[in-house]
Amino acid sequence: MNLIFHLWDQTFGGFISQLAVAEAVAAHTADSRYVGLIPNLRPDRAPLLGLYSAKNKTLISYKAGSDNWVDAFWPEQAAPKLKGLGSLLRSQNLASNSIILSSNSLEWGVLNCIPPVTGRLPGNIASKAKAKFEAAGIDLSKWCVAIHWREPDYHGRSNSPVRTITDPSAYLEACRVIIDSGGIVLKLGHGSFRNPFAKGEFYNLADMGFSVHDQIYAVQISRFMVSSDSGPLFLASALDIPLLATNLLFIDGLWGRRVYGITQSINVISRLSHHMKNEEAYEEGVATLEVWQKSFKEGLEVDYRKNTADELRDATAVMISATRVGSNTIWPSERTDFPTRKVKNICLPFPSRNNPDILKPPKTE
Repeated sequence: MNLIFHLWDQTFGGFISQLAVAEAVAAHTADSRYVGLIPNLRPDRAPLLGLYSAKNKTLISYKAGSDNWVDAFWPEQAAPKLKGLGSLLRSQNLASNSIILSSNSLEWGVLNCIPPVTGRLPGNIASKAKAKFEAAGIDLSKWCVAIHWREPDYHGRSNSPVRTITDPSAYLEACRVIIDSGGIVLKLGHGSFRNPFAKGEFYNLADMGFSVHDQIYAVQISRFMVSSDSGPLFLASALDIPLLATNLLFIDGLWGRRVYGITQSINVISRLSHHMKNEEAYEEGVATLEVWQKSFKEGLEVDYRKNTADELRDATAVMISATRVGSNTIWPSERTDFPTRKVKNICLPFPSRNNPDILKPPKTE
């Protein structure tokens, strides 16, 4: 049976998540062939296709005109309708014995119900990336943390002031915690950035000419990842690397087995008398995708306040205490001291709280 997925999302994080959903569904469907239809494959997304190595898989990239696809940067528009689907399927011998999964089935909330498949770079690509890191003088004998914050000058997306980090000083405080604890920082991104740290402590990979593949490798070898609310954070989820997701506008978009995070402080002016964050904000119904979308689609007055340096320092310290050098496989369901709502400045986000079985370690024979 052919399982046909339309992998239409044009955003970096959305595309990672759709790939992860397709892989998970296919992996849990016996005797299936996974077929992915990809419109207008952007260069920065192409390296993501190699993260999963399902054997019975076919990926078809096609050029779509403006009449049959939309840019997912505009949430008020629905997912694109695939015109000419019949002729495309017939040309690929997929016109029979096929199930076409709708765009709704690719919502990454599915991954809170079906365990995701762990992605990895192909061995030859990882080896090339490792050699490039070593040639650049990066000491891979030290433990490292990948860090990313959403910068204001990226050409490939729409502007979102509440998500964009114009002042990275709080993230630099998180970097300092990592460095003072003996680690090195690998910064992901696209643009130039003045390195305020000593040589050998902090590497801005984009400035060094490192490719998307190289930056994926940086996440893959990291003890954990720190990221703002931006697409690359889903690299950690896809690679099953512990993730500290920061400056979140909503919690219900997260997926992955080891994801921890802190929301921005949120106040819906017409409903609340004060700002809330983390589980309190979620339980009050304000740290949700619906509220964020209403803030720019319907004019709902919402005040978002970004995480402070103290919050990021505290949260980073918790991640260091909950992982160990040479291993990032500590499972939070086995830890009595892992972050809960009682730990300052960090929460254990969803789906962990609602479905703790997802966090259980795999059974061993």
